[in-house]
Amino acid sequence: MITLKKELTEEEVELLTWFLESQEESYWILEQKEPRDPFYLFGYFDKKNEATDAFRVLLTDVQGLTEGFELETLEDQDWKEAYKLHLKYWSDRHLHWIPLWEKEDRAAPEGQAFIYLDSGMAFGTGAHETTRLCARRLVDFAERHASFDSLNIVDAGCGSGILALSARALGFQQVSGFDFDPEAVRIADEHNDFNAHLSPIPFSVGSVPDDLEAASADLLLANIQTNILVPCATALVSAVAPGGTLALSGILKEEIDQVSDAIRAVAKKSEREIKEEDSRIDGQWADLLVLF
Repeated sequence: MITLKKELTEEEVELLTWFLESQEESYWILEQKEPRDPFYLFGYFDKKNEATDAFRVLLTDVQGLTEGFELETLEDQDWKEAYKLHLKYWSDRHLHWIPLWEKEDRAAPEGQAFIYLDSGMAFGTGAHETTRLCARRLVDFAERHASFDSLNIVDAGCGSGILALSARALGFQQVSGFDFDPEAVRIADEHNDFNAHLSPIPFSVGSVPDDLEAASADLLLANIQTNILVPCATALVSAVAPGGTLALSGILKEEIDQVSDAIRAVAKKSEREIKEEDSRIDGQWADLLVLF
């Protein structure tokens, strides 16, 4: 088992953050242990030549990334075990994400919402800033409503299904998710199996904007990139039910005005009143909350 490690400059972090977020599958993980610590790029491979070849490809794909990395052989570990070092328990108020391999050692919080997750490296660790931003908006939404039975939650671009499952854990009954990648949907369905304490989420293969036409979502979650959010702004706004909420993420913080302007332009054209708009920052990333 070969691990590749490279310390990154601020410029390289920005370049890689954008690039890796746009990849559906990747051997690479960015990590910063503490807020003032440097960022590192990690990659996990079966063989040395696979690691060096993958890094050469990355240098070609990410212009501005410099050479210089450390190779290390990990004994008695495979890549799936290695990535567990990067996935930690996470919680926000009464929502808890528990790595599947900690299931026996970490008791699920009594009376609170929890899910077990194990996305594998193919879809990141699930603890990415953009996912956390959306999860916080989901908890906010839950706190604003006394009854969940009639509320429709849609996770557009669901990836491994973490947000949709979080909605189910919080008590929402009408929850669905879709992603254009069949492999993402397969992993989301695996998460249904991991979380047998929850009723299964119907995950399907679909795309924005096509699968939003009949959404009528009381809360529409879309953790996607700006280059998709902006051209699909009309579909996103149209998919939100009257009085509903739109929570967008996957947005670099310097792009937030671009996304906001696109949503506002569509709302104005379609004569939909925006009652509230808000944005939060987490690291290099931002979200956008719009209440209609």
